[in-house]
Amino acid sequence: MKILNFKSSNGLKLIKFNKNKDNRGSFTRIFCKEIFLKNKIFNNLNQINLSQNLKAGTFRGFHFQKNPHGEAKVITCLSGKIFLCLLDVRKKSKTYLKIFTKTLEVKNSLAMYVPIGFASAFLTLKDDTKVLYYMSKKFIPGSGSGINYQDPNIKVKWPYKIKIISKKDIKLPYIK
Repeated sequence: MKILNFKSSNGLKLIKFNKNKDNRGSFTRIFCKEIFLKNKIFNNLNQINLSQNLKAGTFRGFHFQKNPHGEAKVITCLSGKIFLCLLDVRKKSKTYLKIFTKTLEVKNSLAMYVPIGFASAFLTLKDDTKVLYYMSKKFIPGSGSGINYQDPNIKVKWPYKIKIISKKDIKLPYIK
């Protein structure tokens, strides 16, 4: 497992998994507390979430948890393919409101570490896509928040048409 700084993102890290292959298939370590600690990635794993998405064009996001319950997360794609989009919502950050994107799929053996203060979203690019999240904090009802993907302050060129989106995500507020 290699940990790389991602662009000039002020905290995002790209995780490159080592995939060991043989005649049975492959084996990949997707979490190692020692490597995460060494690279200043959270060590307080509190929750793991699995998002199953039936159709290409499914959109989820932009989600985050408000302080004091902000959470860091590691996001990886277990099957299918996603266009991951991250928005820095930390007002004092030098990358405030900057967008960072990366395509994740099993073939590229990547994950993204997302520090506290980023809103995350993804668009599925293939049918039957599964996305795994490791969370540094548990979900606290009432602390979940988000930003509307149609906000004119967010300029994202989506690589695929958004076909499926929740009513909740459509109603998310714009950045104030």
